[in-house]
Amino acid sequence: MFKNNQLSSILAVSFLTLLLSACGEEAADSVSKNTEQQTTSAESKVDTAKTAEAKTKDKDTTKEETIVPLVADTTPETTNKSDTEETANAKQQDSNAVETISWDKLIPESYDPSVIIDKYSEELESLTDDDPKAMELYGKIQAELDNAPVNMSLDGKTIKMPGFIAPLENNNGIISEFLLVPYFGACIHVPAPPINQTVMIKAKNGQGIKSEESSLPIWITGKLKAVEERTSIGAAGYRIENAQIEPYTEE
Repeated sequence: MFKNNQLSSILAVSFLTLLLSACGEEAADSVSKNTEQQTTSAESKVDTAKTAEAKTKDKDTTKEETIVPLVADTTPETTNKSDTEETANAKQQDSNAVETISWDKLIPESYDPSVIIDKYSEELESLTDDDPKAMELYGKIQAELDNAPVNMSLDGKTIKMPGFIAPLENNNGIISEFLLVPYFGACIHVPAPPINQTVMIKAKNGQGIKSEESSLPIWITGKLKAVEERTSIGAAGYRIENAQIEPYTEE
């Protein structure tokens, strides 16, 4: 049997041992928890860094994706502009090239002026030229001829064509404005040619036709415009300004 003092010492030692063990476990737990927290914190920092890096890459990718379409859109515009300039230059060259044409070229393929004459021919044959009804009928025919269509494909082209003149302006024996027609005396006879067979001419400065030569055929060169003109002696479906006039010779 232990004495009281010995028993007390043993109990004290045992209690101290248990206390130290408990403290050790708490310390170990604390160290473990601190280690886990540090590990978690480190992992969190790594994850945060990865997330930031991913966002940066996404932002860079977005910028690249935004830039690419802009570059792609610019190229076609440059090409289209170049194509437009080439087309404009080609049209300018076409308009400056001189094309020699005949009178039938001024008439659209779909139009036949003889149809109008044929429509009234039977009635005209039954009338004399001085009959008022004949003059009324000629007026109807002329109204249809004055609304004849023109060949718009010639608009703006530089052409050369022969013809006779019906004078409009005579300055000191020089005719500088006139109607160009396919045959001599066309605007004197009734009915006058359809407007797609008449061209209003304004000669270049310093050019003109002498009155005594007004019955002779000529060549006209200039830019043809499909514009209707009304004059005191007849209507025209075309116009040439600054026209070059030359005596007619066979080509």
